[in-house]
Amino acid sequence: MNRGFTLLETVVTIGILGMLFLVGLQA
Repeated sequence: MNRGFTLLETVVTIGILGMLFLVGLQA
């Protein structure tokens, strides 16, 4: 079964979590 979980998706996920974390710090 191909989950389609690629390196690009990993980077995007980490990027989104990182932005949410930074926004939380600025709040």
